[in-house]
Amino acid sequence: HGLACADADGNTMGEELKCIGYAGREPVGGYLVDAFFEAHIEQGPLLESEGTSVGVVLGAQGQHCFRFTVEGEEILEQRVLTLTKDFNEINLDVDHVHFPNFNVCVNALDGRELRIAQKAFTVERQLNLTIKPKQEVSEPGAEAEVEIEVTDQLGKPVEGELSLALVDEAIADQSTHDEVKAEHDKVVDHGGFGVPTLFFPDGQNIFGPVLIDPPRGDAAVRLWNNLIGWLEFPHMYEIQRPKSVDDELAIGEVFRPYIEARDWVSINRGKVVEMKSPPTS
Repeated sequence: HGLACADADGNTMGEELKCIGYAGREPVGGYLVDAFFEAHIEQGPLLESEGTSVGVVLGAQGQHCFRFTVEGEEILEQRVLTLTKDFNEINLDVDHVHFPNFNVCVNALDGRELRIAQKAFTVERQLNLTIKPKQEVSEPGAEAEVEIEVTDQLGKPVEGELSLALVDEAIADQSTHDEVKAEHDKVVDHGGFGVPTLFFPDGQNIFGPVLIDPPRGDAAVRLWNNLIGWLEFPHMYEIQRPKSVDDELAIGEVFRPYIEARDWVSINRGKVVEMKSPPTS
């Protein structure tokens, strides 16, 4: 159709191409076209009129390219690379963003056909965990701060989720059960009846002190000195402070988290021990 197109004077494109020797010998439409390029010189007549040398392109080198994609939970990287003959080596730095797995996909156009290849990779990562307390010694009941650092096998900081389960780990340890039972048996064998029971080098043992607001510092030292003062009187067996209603409410409030969290009840002389709760308005 294109060769038969004519201009205003009736000259067809096909006839004019023959006149200048550009008609060619190959039939039109004889080949499928994968790609084409146009070689021309911008402002050729102007350069020629000024006597400037004009270079003519006689050929071109074609290149095959492919798209290289790295995907994790999202697209991590994309590159457009030149495809060479035989082996093509691609360097990829695997980092923590590729953990725990990632997929590599390569797309290349072969004529009119799209070629696709992909490969899944699993990343094994070593985590190094360091826990450092800000203070070496903490008092009972005091708040303590620790610095937790998580790094990979290259020493680079990484994000991580941590679970602190010191109590659970201690309870799961059989030696904890053995130690608790051994201490219980020791108290029972010496006629004790509760905790805390303190044992002293001279063979005496004292049940107590029992309080809901343990003192600290100098006050704790004074309490200890008063306690060991009992050792001077081995036949003094008991001292008690009567509990008012307010005292019982305060005790119940302090022990409420413990009472509600446990899955057993306390029995005292055949009766279930219940902690009083303050009245609700």
